[in-house]
Amino acid sequence: MTAPLPAYVPPKGSCRSNDLGINDDLVLYVAADCRNFVSKPPVFVPDEPAPYFGGHFAYWPVVFPDGVRVMVKAPLSVPREEDKTHLMRMMKAEIELLETLEKGGFPWSPRLLYHTMDDDNPLGRPYMIHTLFPGKRMQWSDTFPAEKADREKVLAQIARMNFDLLLFDRRHKAWESPPKKWVEDRVDIKIFRSLHGLDDHLGLNERKTLYLRILARTLTQGMEHGSMESKVFALSHENLFSHNIYIDENLKVTGFIAWEWAKSMPFRFAMRFPWFLNIIGKQQPQRLPSDPKEFSQEFLKIPTLMKADRNLYISRVQFEFATRETRHSIGHLSPRAWEIMCWDHDNVD
Repeated sequence: MTAPLPAYVPPKGSCRSNDLGINDDLVLYVAADCRNFVSKPPVFVPDEPAPYFGGHFAYWPVVFPDGVRVMVKAPLSVPREEDKTHLMRMMKAEIELLETLEKGGFPWSPRLLYHTMDDDNPLGRPYMIHTLFPGKRMQWSDTFPAEKADREKVLAQIARMNFDLLLFDRRHKAWESPPKKWVEDRVDIKIFRSLHGLDDHLGLNERKTLYLRILARTLTQGMEHGSMESKVFALSHENLFSHNIYIDENLKVTGFIAWEWAKSMPFRFAMRFPWFLNIIGKQQPQRLPSDPKEFSQEFLKIPTLMKADRNLYISRVQFEFATRETRHSIGHLSPRAWEIMCWDHDNVD
């Protein structure tokens, strides 16, 4: 019988500076140069790994003698030429979004202080510097927070912040024609997977993919802001792992970092569980089990604690829908659509 697994993976750790080929002193130098701070050099934030990494990027939390905290963010490695376009697109999208969120007064995103897309700098690669929230990265696990009331307190804040993001997008239109981009991106992903043998069952060849791309563009014509189609789209962070959420000693969530994956998408998808409540966050074994089928059945079960956390989060989502102006700002949704959004506790799985 497969041994039961913990509900949540351990928090991500750090990697050594020489793994990235970047000297720590250079990171502190660009941070100080960003503020033109010369009275006393900054240091890395105590009790925080420096750097730590997530996705394509490494992060260095830095604190100045006057208490100001910033985050230096750079690619894990100097990108190859064929990967550089994709990485530059991600960084530019995050930079533009952070500037839009700051301009609109969104309180849960960091403020961009400096960025460069050139390699000719002390770090030898593109990087950005933004403000760093009070507190530390959230360490969500089976044992923390220990009390149910504390877990609900944190989840309630995250649900509310996600609604703040949704309402921000309604007022400020953070993205240009998101329905069109979302549909075309989904089609492009399917085409890529099929042409690389990852989805052979689709039976796509080059000619069929061309027709599919033309059809996608035809279907998305006229999907601009203000149309009925765009009203069911919402901005989603899409990277809410626990290590991208900052929280203080009083369990107050102070903000989200790592906005490079944020995008507009159909509202139903935008309001999914944060990644740390997703089954993908379960601990996986280091070795393949002797009976993969039995293991898969066990692994795909929602652990009791994770299910309880999901129920708490759903309750807070339903509360936000019931009490905030959201009902008026997206009131065009049908009663059936509201039933789908306000998930029933019996259908959590």
